[in-house]
Amino acid sequence: MRNIYLHILDAAGSLNKLRAAIDTAFTESLASLPKNFVVNNVDIVVQDLPTWVVPELGIVGHTYSGHIIHISLDSNRDVAHVNIVKTIIHELHHAARWQSVGFGSTLGEAIVSEGLACLLEEEICGETPIYSKVKISKKNVTQVQAEMNKEQYDRSKWFFGSQKDIPRWFGYTYGYEICKKYANLNNTSASKMVSLKARKILSSTH
Repeated sequence: MRNIYLHILDAAGSLNKLRAAIDTAFTESLASLPKNFVVNNVDIVVQDLPTWVVPELGIVGHTYSGHIIHISLDSNRDVAHVNIVKTIIHELHHAARWQSVGFGSTLGEAIVSEGLACLLEEEICGETPIYSKVKISKKNVTQVQAEMNKEQYDRSKWFFGSQKDIPRWFGYTYGYEICKKYANLNNTSASKMVSLKARKILSSTH
């Protein structure tokens, strides 16, 4: 049995209208996880924090360790049920990975961890995340490959588009493509790859 708990921070009552949707999405997310997917002892904290959310979705997730996940919502938005589910699933993959091989300290390891979480969203919900569908160029790939082993890297540059020559969400898309390629080549899935070291995925797809 997984010890995964939901905590809704709502002293001000701003999340009242979303509480049922959050509860339902939480239950559905846990029920949808494959039996072989190991993740335990996690607190999922949900808060109303509109300034943090992905504008297109009205929600965002952050995993701070193998045991703590924060999900921020915009209470003024009608956040789609599937986006709540997908966010929980994405962050639980991060937590599970953190509990096993770790999220990773290098840019390449972070790209793989994000790619696997995106792939799990697709595996369970049947939809490719919007941040895994960015058009990336050979030039972008050449640029990132030169920095894959760096521990001191600019996350905003590679994942959030802080520099004009790197598209927003590049890291998510590139990671998704790498992990998808590995999964197809090895007839496996994101849920089974949660404890797979990044270097094994990277070495077989480059």
